[in-house]
Amino acid sequence: MRVAIEEPQKKVVMSKGDKEQEQKEERKGSAMEKVNKGFKRFLEDLTNKRLFVYKMIYFTLLAGVVILWPQFTVHQASLGLTVAHTGTFSAIVSGVSVVIPFLSGVLGDKMGNYKIMLIITTLLAALLALLFSIVPSAKIPNLNNLNGTNYTTDITTTSTYDTVTLPTPANSTSSSSSLGLVDEDLMPFTFWSYLAVRVLYGVLQAVSYTLFEAAVMVEVQATGMDYGFQRAWGTLGVMVASFLSGYLVELTAGFSIVFYISTALQVVAAALMLFLRLEFKLPATSLTRNILSQIANAEVLMFFAAVLVAGIFFGFLETYMYRYLSGLGASPVLVGLTVTVGAPFEVVLTLLASYLVPLTGHAPIIVFGLFGHAVRLFGFSLLVNPWWVLPFEILESVTNGLLVTVGIMYCTVLFSLESIASFRGIFSVVYFGVGQLVGAASGSWLQSALGDRGAFRAFGYFAVAFAFSYAAAYYAFRRRGRSKEEARGPAEHAGENRSSQQPASSNVGTQMKGFDNKAWVADV
Repeated sequence: MRVAIEEPQKKVVMSKGDKEQEQKEERKGSAMEKVNKGFKRFLEDLTNKRLFVYKMIYFTLLAGVVILWPQFTVHQASLGLTVAHTGTFSAIVSGVSVVIPFLSGVLGDKMGNYKIMLIITTLLAALLALLFSIVPSAKIPNLNNLNGTNYTTDITTTSTYDTVTLPTPANSTSSSSSLGLVDEDLMPFTFWSYLAVRVLYGVLQAVSYTLFEAAVMVEVQATGMDYGFQRAWGTLGVMVASFLSGYLVELTAGFSIVFYISTALQVVAAALMLFLRLEFKLPATSLTRNILSQIANAEVLMFFAAVLVAGIFFGFLETYMYRYLSGLGASPVLVGLTVTVGAPFEVVLTLLASYLVPLTGHAPIIVFGLFGHAVRLFGFSLLVNPWWVLPFEILESVTNGLLVTVGIMYCTVLFSLESIASFRGIFSVVYFGVGQLVGAASGSWLQSALGDRGAFRAFGYFAVAFAFSYAAAYYAFRRRGRSKEEARGPAEHAGENRSSQQPASSNVGTQMKGFDNKAWVADV
């Protein structure tokens, strides 16, 4: 009888090359799994009827606002208003924006369900957009009828009125001469009328958009909705509206059409807001203590410093770039294309934001956006042919689109559900209020001292310096935080890990550990 003797199995020793190949395949499989999971998540989000309302509101609301943006300063010039007037409008609107978004956010947190307030402010903003079309022009409409009229002829470079165009009818863009005539008697009325409409529109639009974004952030924290997927539809609206803006102005030789379309889009957005659900947003208690306890944190303060500086660059560019391009000979179509050209890239980056943040964290993307500002600013300073602005405006998808999207996502990480509307208001105050105000005011001074090109270069150097400083400070504090975590005992560390799995609204204190805490980023 034979007995089978089982030989011991030989231990398989893998070579270094085999191990690397196996690890590579595992990484490839993991990457494909993430792609498939992300695509499935995108389709589920796209077919969700409740989230579809958010997408359509983003599209109509941002399209209604942005269709006016590229034409504001050019429209002011067509009414006979000067560069100094443009700076005044921007400074006052920015000054009002310092307090309005924060107050609206606080009121939203206090009210809890603020849907009615959101709808009313959106409808009022739509009405104000319509009033732009009836602001009277201070330019002389007919050279053959000047009897008894006091006017200023703009023929010297030292004249207060440095926009050199032929007198045109109100809200018209036609120009056929280098001689511009302005009615001095009508100018004060034109100035104050435009200022009133511009300021009221800025206030109502800021309140409306702040409260809507706060509603989106509430939904993100409460249900895990992907912010980037919803915000991308707003970017799509920006792309369509900015292109139509310049095209329609040139086609109709006037600005009234864009004011009518803006009004209609914002009315549609207000109607869609009826379907929002904010019942689960309860009124906040001890709101002041809640806000102070969260803002007294190094990461939060550094974040808002970066938002402030980005807002300064945004304010300078949005105030002066369009008139700068017009001075180089840019047409209304090109002015509209400056917004359109970066929009497709912004749509992609906004959709990818939720996947980029877990890989890098929020702060490195903000640093990248600041460097993007530097490239844009230096590029503007070198322009001779205005059409070369388009390659630089592609970077707006990073400097404005991605940076602001990641900034809003950062807010949902850093702040609690009870105070999220207030901090969305603070974000608007810092970026669109203080930042835009400082950018407009300092830009006017720098242009007077250094000229247009020198002002762009000065802001470019500032962007590079701050980006390096923010990156250095961020990584220094991050290393310090890691050293403290390593010094703690395993039991304490495990206890903190368990607490970090709680919902964002449950414990404010747990949100403030470490830098750029990825525990609060949605799992992708």
